[in-house]
Amino acid sequence: MTDDAVAPVRYVALGDSYTIGTAVPPGERFPEQLERHSLRREIIATRIANDLVNRAGTTFLFRLGDETGAAADEIARAYTAAREVTGLRGLWAAIEELDGKVPAATQTAMLLRSRILLERTTRWLLRHRRRPLDIAETVARYGPGAAAVAEALSTLLGPSAIEEAKARARVLTDDGVPAELAGPVSRLVSLVPVPDQVEIAAASGLDVTSVAETYFGLGERLELQWLRDRIVGLPRDTRWAAMARAALRDDVYAEQASLTAHVVRSGANGQPARELVESWLQQNAAAVERSRQVLADIRSGGALDLARLSVAVRELRNLIQSSGAGQLAEEAAAAPPS
Repeated sequence: MTDDAVAPVRYVALGDSYTIGTAVPPGERFPEQLERHSLRREIIATRIANDLVNRAGTTFLFRLGDETGAAADEIARAYTAAREVTGLRGLWAAIEELDGKVPAATQTAMLLRSRILLERTTRWLLRHRRRPLDIAETVARYGPGAAAVAEALSTLLGPSAIEEAKARARVLTDDGVPAELAGPVSRLVSLVPVPDQVEIAAASGLDVTSVAETYFGLGERLELQWLRDRIVGLPRDTRWAAMARAALRDDVYAEQASLTAHVVRSGANGQPARELVESWLQQNAAAVERSRQVLADIRSGGALDLARLSVAVRELRNLIQSSGAGQLAEEAAAAPPS
């Protein structure tokens, strides 16, 4: 084997590993030379800019700047941290290794699905972490938790979410995607709330997978995934429609995180997640029933629009306030970014 020959590399991403025959990036093959290179900063900036546009799209920088007020360099930092926290580089390599083996449209669909996780994680970091973002510190803070949740995700999700993921995975395997890759891709969007789950775990002293199980259990019983899916399905024909839709979707994530924090703190030490969820539902049965009735009315009312779904989100907020979790949400909102 010559000096330039590269053996297959084993990537670990999203709880699964893949052996891929691919070249190692120059920065990993020649780290000392790159560190001393006179154009080191320019090389790094060019690589990050190219990667950001190729992976996140040509409008990514503008849209996140418009939504968060962050400068280009701040967005690039958050993007880089999000890419590493989620382990997406390994997943992208596995998808691209399927060139010529599966339809190009299937590969594109998988890459676009990964973009959802990448963009929402980047947005979360921009809104919740102090700028300028320390990339290494951010990856160290959220990376292990993201890996732990990803590895256990198939056992943490509720029944309806598992069935949806299985259905998406079957579509991919029918197109020739290996099952060990189709599974993680089908569950990608479920990893969006991981940063919130990591923060709740750190604040409560609980294991992040236990927090995630509580989070997903509450979402399943309160039909919050259904609500988010309906919000995501709203039209975004204009800039303001797109921003309103995104704001409403993020509100659901924020309310679910606030409720999860309240539930895990109110339970007994070591109490299983399923028992925590059931106990909270029983203690707040009247408010929960009211919330479910509102969702049922919305379902039966014909075509959904922003106004009706806004009412549903407001009802979710009322449910959380009535349970006593609202105080935690207010304290979290008042606290400065980490």
